[in-house]
Amino acid sequence: MTDDCDAAFEHIEATGAEVMQEPVDRPGGTRDCAFLDPSGNTLRFTQPPPAAQSAPPVALRGGEGPCDPTWRAAPS
Repeated sequence: MTDDCDAAFEHIEATGAEVMQEPVDRPGGTRDCAFLDPSGNTLRFTQPPPAAQSAPPVALRGGEGPCDPTWRAAPS
């Protein structure tokens, strides 16, 4: 993930990396681009939509979430 897809693209392209996809806008406001690394793996860089960039991170209190073995989904 990157805060500026276009800047990341320009920087990586300047190194001579193989471009797979120039920066494009996606539904929902994301923007992304893609390159091939020297081993042939696709590397994709995604810029979140403006609203997501300004939203504060969500923090869970200790013991909340599926990684805590005591956490359980509400019964249905």
